[in-house]
Amino acid sequence: MKNPQSIAEARTVAVGDGLGVYDVRHGTTFVLNATTALVWQHCDGKTTPQQLAMLLRHKFNLTDQQSEKLLELALDELAKANLLQTSVVRPPDPERRRFFKTLATAGLSLALL
Repeated sequence: MKNPQSIAEARTVAVGDGLGVYDVRHGTTFVLNATTALVWQHCDGKTTPQQLAMLLRHKFNLTDQQSEKLLELALDELAKANLLQTSVVRPPDPERRRFFKTLATAGLSLALL
């Protein structure tokens, strides 16, 4: 995975525990929660995903697995909001694929009932 980098064309303001981000390019505004704000503020293109997970782990007293999942969610949300310069490409996660397959199967089973 490449080191994520936030867009330069953004203005920020503190909002409670989080951060308000205005994307000047698209004229859109986002309010980031504390975890996503912490990740976004450290997406400088130099900080590795491992270092970002470590920041989350220490700041919010998380386990390794929790910090990695939170990082994944935060980066996905930032990418969907177009707040990152580089797209974050991760190798496929077989555990995640299995989870969604199980969820889809359970949903289909409930629909059939």
